[in-house]
Amino acid sequence: MTLNSFQLGSAFKLMLRTLPIIGIRLGANILFGLALLVYLAITGWVAYLVGNAIQIVGVILFIVALVPSQYSFDGYNLYNSRLKREFVSIISTLTGY
Repeated sequence: MTLNSFQLGSAFKLMLRTLPIIGIRLGANILFGLALLVYLAITGWVAYLVGNAIQIVGVILFIVALVPSQYSFDGYNLYNSRLKREFVSIISTLTGY
């Protein structure tokens, strides 16, 4: 097995051609993570303020605030799986398989 058999040149060209899709996935991951952090910070702050007045209500409020974040994870997983299917489609089109 030689180094030529790995076809590193064609793999590198393929990686460069699919770089925009990789960038979109990376950007979507970063934006989703930041949005989730902002959401949890705001809801945690509100739950803390309410918890100072009535402790159990603050805890319940924070737990209830976590439910929409679970739904957003499900929506993100659907979006991410669609991107993966598109990426595989682009790879197969570019390679001719």
